[in-house]
Amino acid sequence: MYRWALPRCQTTINRTCCPSKLFQWPLVTLVQKRTHRWTTATSSRANQKPVFTRASAFGDRVAIIDSSGSHSYKQLYDSSLALAGQISAALRTDFGGLQGRRISFLCGNDASYTVAQWAAWMSGGTAVPLYRKHPPSELEYIISDSQSSLLVAAHPCAEALEPLAQKLGLPCLTMPPTSNLSSLNHTDTKEIPISDWANQPAMIIYTSGTTGRPKGALHTHGSIQAMVQCLVSEWAWSKDDVILHTLPLHHVHGIVNKLLCPLWVGATCIMLPEFQPEKPHVKDFVKAVCKDRIRYDPSSHCDKKSLLFFVVLLTPNALICLYKD
Repeated sequence: MYRWALPRCQTTINRTCCPSKLFQWPLVTLVQKRTHRWTTATSSRANQKPVFTRASAFGDRVAIIDSSGSHSYKQLYDSSLALAGQISAALRTDFGGLQGRRISFLCGNDASYTVAQWAAWMSGGTAVPLYRKHPPSELEYIISDSQSSLLVAAHPCAEALEPLAQKLGLPCLTMPPTSNLSSLNHTDTKEIPISDWANQPAMIIYTSGTTGRPKGALHTHGSIQAMVQCLVSEWAWSKDDVILHTLPLHHVHGIVNKLLCPLWVGATCIMLPEFQPEKPHVKDFVKAVCKDRIRYDPSSHCDKKSLLFFVVLLTPNALICLYKD
């Protein structure tokens, strides 16, 4: 048995090896040394604002890294503002005056997702994220059930949404490639007129449909910020943190825990379409992040050259890696 202490939290890892027919798995058990104290997040309405309202404070800091390159907070904000203007124009409303009308959007795990999400909020709408692996019938159900007024498709997803837009009689905006999101910035837009965000509808997130058809759950900006601020406090997020994002972006964990939290504090989110540890760039990234963040016992049968199989994020600066031979 080997023991490590994780930085920034009073936790000890007990590690044992359990033999199996094919290979040995390192099993990880966490032993908490202290009684947990619940964090009381501030409930001030001034703090219950969307993530994009903090983007100007981080300016040229890198917000997202995806397959097309790096995207700063300023670039994401400017592109979102321009797309919000297009949404308002398509629905013939004043900028920021959608009053909660639903905007369904289909994007990959890259910067286009954040731009579409922020644009829906800037225009005063309610964002309805769609999942790229859902069949057309499921996409149509969510669009219809949420009573969406407009569809937004990232460049690779236009082929999936445009036929549905025609069938349902809805306008559909196609975004430029993620590498060229700055081309949206030529649209002149006004300042966002919304000041009190707390009770404004923010997102409709659909359940997985395990016990019937998926059901839409409405989140306000206030409820989302309650989750974000609690996680930022408990996980001790800071602007110096970097997180690998490979989760689906149509459920709370992928949206709030892994995307909105880092963007709220000015951290960097590296977004991959899927978790594929056999890909060289994935292994290189994880090795770089894990370096100096985990106490490693060289006498273990699992050496650092082993294939990385899985990564569990405990805190932004403490990673546990499970390896297999």
